Amino acid sequence: MRAKSDQPHAKGGWLHFDKPLDIDRVTPPTPVVKVDAEPIAKELYNHELSPLIRSELSESLNVTIGSLELLRVGVGWDTHDGARFASFPSRNADGKIIGITRRYRNGQKKTYRGTSNGVFYTPEWYKTGGVVLIVEGASDVAAAISMGICSIGRSSNIGGVPEIKRLLAEHAPGRPIVVIGENDEKPHKRGIHDYCPKDCEGCPHCFPGKFGAEHVSEQLGCGYCMPPGSLKDLRECVCSGTLWLDLIKCIR
Repeated sequence: MRAKSDQPHAKGGWLHFDKPLDIDRVTPPTPVVKVDAEPIAKELYNHELSPLIRSELSESLNVTIGSLELLRVGVGWDTHDGARFASFPSRNADGKIIGITRRYRNGQKKTYRGTSNGVFYTPEWYKTGGVVLIVEGASDVAAAISMGICSIGRSSNIGGVPEIKRLLAEHAPGRPIVVIGENDEKPHKRGIHDYCPKDCEGCPHCFPGKFGAEHVSEQLGCGYCMPPGSLKDLRECVCSGTLWLDLIKCIR
């Protein structure tokens, strides 16, 4: 109707016969139906096989089963291929479960369709004293809980700042806060784009973990630090028994 040709139609528009149209064809996205994540998360947590998957995760991630129970980790299966996943619920600042992250055996993570991205924390997270670590991901929160460290987990490198601000203001005013980044640098991507030159010191393209830590710490008005050496995140630091000097300086 809108792409012109040399054959206008009597009732409007133009006729085209076996000719490619010089227009951009856009496939409309399939609409996502929003679902209430809370009852789904509860069902997955209460599944009879949930204790088994929490036990397996405890061993593979080197965190306590108790930490996974506090985070309400459950089990589910994809409907299209039957792949099993561990469910990690995320919450808004009011404590309501609004999202579910699916973690598969190979470490891949996906958001449960129809749910949102919240932040990872336990209902009584603020009762653990000391510094509050703002980490990335649910497994880092589980590692912190296992070590008796207070923490809140971002859903991504820059995710969840509004919720975290509210949680800190309402439950932990005046407490020391440190944002923990991830060592996920991608040197092979550096210099490909104008916004990421060869001497880039960390952007969303070549070093999302550092960029996210800097961004979130700026928004929260606190310090940040990166795991030392080849350690990726807080969980790997906890597993290795490392408490690095940069973190101690930030706490002080």
